[in-house]
Amino acid sequence: MKPSGSAATEVTRGTASRQVRMSQPSKSRSDAPFSGVSLDRRVTWLVLAFLAVVLALLDVVLAVNLRSRLQDGLVQRLDERARLALALPPGPPSQQLANRLSGGGIEAEILDSSAHYLGVPAVPPPPRAVGSPRRPPKPGVPQRERVAATHQVNGMMTLRQSLGHGQQVLLSTSDASVGRTIDLLLLAEVVASLGLLALAALVLGRVVRFALSPLERVVTVATRLAQGHRGERLAPSDTTTELGRMAAAIDMMVDSLERSAIRAEASEAAMRRFLTDASHELRTPVAGIQASTETLLRDNPPRARREELQVALVREVRRLGRLVDDLLDLARLDPANAGGSSPLRVVPVDLAELVRAEATRAQSLRDDIVVDALVEVSAIVCGDELALARTLSNLMDNAVRMTSSPGRITVSLVLEAHRAVVEVSDTGPGVPVEERERVFERFVRLASPDVAESGLSRVAQAGSGLGLSIARASARAHGGDVVCRDGTSGVGASFVLTLPLMESC
Repeated sequence: MKPSGSAATEVTRGTASRQVRMSQPSKSRSDAPFSGVSLDRRVTWLVLAFLAVVLALLDVVLAVNLRSRLQDGLVQRLDERARLALALPPGPPSQQLANRLSGGGIEAEILDSSAHYLGVPAVPPPPRAVGSPRRPPKPGVPQRERVAATHQVNGMMTLRQSLGHGQQVLLSTSDASVGRTIDLLLLAEVVASLGLLALAALVLGRVVRFALSPLERVVTVATRLAQGHRGERLAPSDTTTELGRMAAAIDMMVDSLERSAIRAEASEAAMRRFLTDASHELRTPVAGIQASTETLLRDNPPRARREELQVALVREVRRLGRLVDDLLDLARLDPANAGGSSPLRVVPVDLAELVRAEATRAQSLRDDIVVDALVEVSAIVCGDELALARTLSNLMDNAVRMTSSPGRITVSLVLEAHRAVVEVSDTGPGVPVEERERVFERFVRLASPDVAESGLSRVAQAGSGLGLSIARASARAHGGDVVCRDGTSGVGASFVLTLPLMESC
């Protein structure tokens, strides 16, 4: 059944009201107690509140305990007067006995068996009755009855004791003195507690501010860091305390953040430089392709000129393609783009076979140079076969480009301390010592000598300036490295590739 119009309206209103309640922000923490109050005041107030509760409980316990003791004292005094009445020998007149038992806030009345008064104390009681001696019973006089129980009614404490011979003594006293004593005690306790709380507030305020003073140092250092003073640190002298550990942890966090910021700035600067260089390098082949294409379409040149433009067009396209491949390889080998995972497909690779294959390929590029492959050992490494082949290809191409005719390139493979070492040496002009690290930077090309003007040699000569950068990046991704040093015979340059031998892939 479909809901009626009014029912649908109610459902819609209910849904909307629920959505409004859900969309309303919850009460912010700023509405919580102590909001806007400094930490030292919060601690001081909480300690004072705890101390006030403890003092109040102590005052109540003392008052209750004192009241109980005072009332027990009154009961004991009534019992003593009752024992005194039992200890006195029979015979004294009732009035004299009442006067003797009265005093000190206690009134004694002598009654007969019918509760008729036989004697009441004189008013006021004789002064001597206040300090009447508490004589023990005389020897030989038996205690006629034991002391009766004391009753308390409407602030009066009474004890009715039978004396024998049809007589009774009624002893009574008021506990008003107990109430006055308790009131005075409570007043003294309140005054003393307030004084103690005032003194505690004064002392606690100073102690808490002193204990929390390191937090002001944290605020100051954090403010200076936010203003750009990167060298600021808390540098706690004692890291065993809670605040010391917190300060040390903050320093570690700031150090880590600064290192990350430095790396990010360096990466950003390198990326801007890379993009600038890449756009500059790409502009040349693109401009050549555009010029050749426009000339072919616009001028309709003769056949010889058209073939020349087509060869130039192919050459620029190859150059552009190689440059794009190099950029892709660099991007793939960049750890920042790997997302924490290795971009390589690691498998066992026969490095000796790769060296022989690259030596054969390099020899095919030029006929005016000699390529020697000195590979007498077997070396199995863990790595990406295509990446390692590209690494060796870049080193060999660099040697081919820098070797003038006639010349010689020597590539060798040896084993040293669980590592495979591939050395590519040429008889070219060499690399100056101050340039041996710079040649591994991106888009850096040193001046090359004149080489034979064959098609392949021109392709080899038109390097992008990325080959050595890719070779080092690939070697380091495999756990090795590439360095440049003097040639083996003191002529030319040598590029040495080291890779760890296979242990477990």
